[in-house]
Amino acid sequence: MNTPVQNSNSAEKYQPISEVFQCDAQGSLPRESNTDFRQNLLPPHVCIFNHEVFPNKPQINRRGSSKDVENLHKTFSSLECSIEIVCNPTLAMVKDTVRKLTLKSFDRLSGLVLVILSYGDDRIHTCDEKMYDLDGDVLEPLVENNSLSGKPKIVIIQASSLSTGHYTSKIPSPYIKCFSSTGGYFSYRNVGKGSFFIQVLCKEMDLHGLTKDFRSIIDDVNAMVESHAESVGRMQVPSITSTLRKPFCFGDYVQHANAPISRTSTIATVPRTYAIATVPGTSLGNSQLKLHSPLVYILNHEMFINSDKDRSGSLIDVKALRSTFESLNCDVHEVQNPTLAVVQDTFQKLETENLELRSALVIAILSHGDCNGLIEACDDTAYYLNKDVLFPLFRNDTLRGKPKILIVQACKGTLEADSNLIGYNPRDYIICYGTSEGFKAYRHTSFGSPFIQTLCQHMDRYGKKKDFLKIIQAVNQSVTEEAPLKYRREMIPSYTSTLGKKKFYFWHNTYTE
Repeated sequence: MNTPVQNSNSAEKYQPISEVFQCDAQGSLPRESNTDFRQNLLPPHVCIFNHEVFPNKPQINRRGSSKDVENLHKTFSSLECSIEIVCNPTLAMVKDTVRKLTLKSFDRLSGLVLVILSYGDDRIHTCDEKMYDLDGDVLEPLVENNSLSGKPKIVIIQASSLSTGHYTSKIPSPYIKCFSSTGGYFSYRNVGKGSFFIQVLCKEMDLHGLTKDFRSIIDDVNAMVESHAESVGRMQVPSITSTLRKPFCFGDYVQHANAPISRTSTIATVPRTYAIATVPGTSLGNSQLKLHSPLVYILNHEMFINSDKDRSGSLIDVKALRSTFESLNCDVHEVQNPTLAVVQDTFQKLETENLELRSALVIAILSHGDCNGLIEACDDTAYYLNKDVLFPLFRNDTLRGKPKILIVQACKGTLEADSNLIGYNPRDYIICYGTSEGFKAYRHTSFGSPFIQTLCQHMDRYGKKKDFLKIIQAVNQSVTEEAPLKYRREMIPSYTSTLGKKKFYFWHNTYTE
């Protein structure tokens, strides 16, 4: 890849940025700290919102939710966390609790864990039949708490059909949102034993909470929940959205760690099996089937009818992406300056195209963005990342069981739930964003965007050796750490994934654990 940003010297790599940076997404600044988390800090504070009893609608009471609370309390107590349980909160109680968290001192604590147990659609239901927004009403206020700056916020959501968040003006980083299911699908709960997701989470935290990175634990949990749900004829596909750049292990903060709890699991042991990239309808382990390298589409929105929106430097990103993916033997297609009609036509064709012999599909979108996954087309119209891009790929049966990789240099959007359950498989996708909710996605007018250029640099170096998820995690860390101090607090890439523990290797065209 012959671009100026390949220079390994980060100071030279970003030197001209201050004068010629343009913004693909507008937002606000997070505050980071240089705290050494392992020194003299206590385990995180845990706050559990248990929406179980709905007085005016007893028929929708969430029976079994108290079992989740019981096991969560046991698990986090064993990790020596301070625990706060808010039972059957009204909207006023939720807001009051969040207000107190914004005033609470976390100077001596290593982070915050929020657990929300409720119903959901695009928002979370309270026990007085009102609703609140995860980002705007819960996470966004935490920006004001300076003692949480730079510390991980772990959000665990057990709620049916909840979308993966809404665009908001500012979300505190670093964070990881752990959703019990993908938007548009149910999360299942046993009225006597609790929910699949929370019970498996507690079991894995009991076993590994003191020794493993939390992100690794949640990947295991998501794979087990998906496998268990499938074994009983259900579909539940947990997902995560993350800006974590460093490992976080609860055991780092426990001076005298107790032995993991020995608790009989309420979830039957299910053998873990994962889809391998093979031709649909054939044996997953059939090594006779040699799949071709991924198909790559690059949608470059650079020249707009309104010339004030022109994205100078975007072509540099296109050239870098083409060079990188062609070096991995991918079949690369460019769609230059697409209108809405061209975008829709492109994905209508991909929805019906026979991709049986492709190991994966990669979509790179370079444009301006707005709230809820809105992407600007070059004719001053717009399309949605979920409805117009991702969902058509879900509907293509020849892509089933194969990774769908979306790379987005634009404002971060979300996968939202429809009013009814979406009627196709939400597994095996990862969306890689050049920014996080509410923050800026930068692009250099001469050298391209730091996110795309760093991605290409890492793919050039490691694309033949490492799985893609590991590469994108390293990319996100590099973008933030190598940016000039002036921009470091704004460059916070993130990703949303249902890959779980599954790994995709471009060079070998394999998708497996």
